[in-house]
Formats: sequence, structure tokens, C-alpha cells
Amino acid sequence: MLLNQDLKATGQNFNFMKKQILFFALFILILPLGYLYSTTLNQAEHIKFDEVVSLINQHYPSQISVRGNLKKNVSELLKSLDSYSEYLSAREFYEIKSEVLGKYEGVGVVLEIENYFPFVKRVIPNSPAQKADIKAGDVIEFVDEVSTHQRPLREVLKLIRGSIHTEVLLKISRDGSEAISVLIQRDKVKVTSIHGARLLNSEVGYLAISEFTSMTPSDLVSQIGSFLNKGVKYFIIDLRHNSGGELDSVVRVCDLFLPENKILVQIEGSDFQVTEKIFSTKLKIEEEFNFVLLVDSKTASSAELMAACLQDHERAWIIGEKTFGKGSVQTVFPLSDGSAVKLTTAYYLTPLGKSIEGIGVTPNLALNLSKEIEIAETIKDDVFIKAALEYLNA
Repeated sequence: MLLNQDLKATGQNFNFMKKQILFFALFILILPLGYLYSTTLNQAEHIKFDEVVSLINQHYPSQISVRGNLKKNVSELLKSLDSYSEYLSAREFYEIKSEVLGKYEGVGVVLEIENYFPFVKRVIPNSPAQKADIKAGDVIEFVDEVSTHQRPLREVLKLIRGSIHTEVLLKISRDGSEAISVLIQRDKVKVTSIHGARLLNSEVGYLAISEFTSMTPSDLVSQIGSFLNKGVKYFIIDLRHNSGGELDSVVRVCDLFLPENKILVQIEGSDFQVTEKIFSTKLKIEEEFNFVLLVDSKTASSAELMAACLQDHERAWIIGEKTFGKGSVQTVFPLSDGSAVKLTTAYYLTPLGKSIEGIGVTPNLALNLSKEIEIAETIKDDVFIKAALEYLNA
């Protein structure tokens, strides 16, 4: 009887196990269907994610494992790579392409963040902002009743920019006075990367490069030619607050000042191996002249490359502060849905093989300033320019 009871109990346990096995089998069969259903609902996201992973595997200079990032969306995945790789919406991609070509839709202000608020660094000539009497130094507190306090610069720009003929309401304060509201109609804005050109005296010409776009090399040649026709012998080229731009543009600019077959930049690809060296060509400004480059802690990326290249070849004297230290190259890749990714694809080295990443460029003459001196209307009071004039007159 005892044995029969044991067998009976065993049989019951076996039947229970069969039910469990059947349940798990059904669960396993149902799970892929649920997964496929979820995939169908988010098919566009899955396609985009796969595209981005493929680009990372092909072009990112360091070996990384995507396995731990499978639960992240595209934006989070790119942010996890480094400080400069990012996802661009279709609208942001369009704006970047427009900026590279020197045109975009908006109001025409160059902004920076200070004390958690955006302020106007520069007003673009003939822009809607200039017509609305926006001034350099104006602090933008609200955009269409949305506070700009502690917002990233990209978000503020996204709020201000928009389609032509639409309006945006800016609430600004000026020189500590009570904030006022200014309604501006957006329009096409033509960006000139060369600005502030003027004669400091009969022999010295000054100009600033705010960013490197496809038009910068030709605009620079035109402006220097205009100066030379006026008898200018020395130049001051201001790269302060220049955050960079197109690598091809700055390479073409450096090419203008150096003889043929000089290394302009070395490109460091995967596993930090030099994969390319770019050399100067026959295209150059024929007239020989001495010039100074002004840099500061916000001079970055392509602007740092210009300073480092001309410093390595002893073609220009660098005056100012140690630069920012961004030596990585980002490439924009379009995605199938019209958006894009900006992905770090390489690092650049100076002609002498020095890295800029995290280091910056040390000027030939360093200015130790207690606070930053901005380019003012009274340019003769600018400490950087005073130092440059003293060097050129020596």
C-alpha cells in the first residue's frame, strides 16, 4: 500500500510537471509573437537604431560594445559615446546644412550662455534682429513666454528659429534695465563668417572669423585682397569665440598662407592610427605679410587647428589664452527617415603630430587676464588687440 501511495503521488507530481512544461512551452511560443508585435509598433525606431549601430561600428574611432545600450534610444546611445556625438532631428539637420552654406531661417543672432541665461554675442548685419534693434549684450530671458533660464543653447536656438514669415516674441533685458518684449518676424539670414573688418591704422588691418563655413575661404581672400589694395602690410585675425566649423573649410584657409607640400593636418582614425595627411597646394595668397592670430579659451575645434597649423609652421604669431582643447572630428550622416546623426569619426593632430584633444593650443604670447575682455565698439581698448599691435610694431 505504501508503494502504491508513492507511485500515486509520483504520478500526480508528473502530471503537475507536464502542466508546467506545457505552460512554459506555450509561454515561449507566445513570447516571440509579443516581441514581434512590439517590434511592429516601433518598427521605425528599430530601423533607425540599427542604422545608427551600423554607423558606429563602421566609423567610430574606438571599439565599443553596443550590447549594454540596447535599452537606450538613439539619442541616449549617441550621448553615451562622447560629448560631441548627437542625434539631429530632420529640422536640426536642415538647419545645420543651411548654416554650412551660410544661410538659415531665423532672426540673426549669435548667442552664448552666461550666468544661466543666453545673451547676444553678435547681431548679424541686415538680419531681422538688427532691424528690431537687438544689441550685442542683450540677455534673452523668455522666448514666446518660455523661460530660457538654465536651458542648453541648442534648445534656446530651436525656440528662436523657425520658418520665414512666422513671428517670435523675445523678452530681453539690457544693461540691467527692466526687461522689454520685442516681436520679430523670422526671415532668411545670410551668415558671413568674416566680420568686423576695419583698418586699425594705415598699415594694420583687422578682421574676425566667427566660424568656418564653405564660404569662409573665398570671403577671407576677398577681404584680405581689399586690405592689400589699401596698402595694408600687417593683419590681425581674430579667432576668439570661434567654436569651429567645417574641417575642409579651415584646411583651405590654412592652405592660403603656406607654400606647397606642407602638412596642414594629420587625421587619426580607428585605434588612434594616422590614416591621412593633408598637404598644402599651389593655391595661396601671393603677397607675403606678417599677421597675428588672437585666441581665447573659447577658441575650439577647427579654429584651434588653424592656430596650431600656422604656429607649427611659424607662419603666424599666436596671442591670447590657451584654447579650448577639442581635437575630434564629427561627421554628419543622414538617416533614412530624414533625420541624421553627428558622429565622432576621427581625431586630428597638428602638422608636427601634436594632439589638441583635451590639451588645447598654447599661444606664443599668453595673456593672463583676470576676466575676459570682449571686442567692444572702442576696439582700441581691447587688451588682445593692444598686445597684437605692440608685437607688430616691434
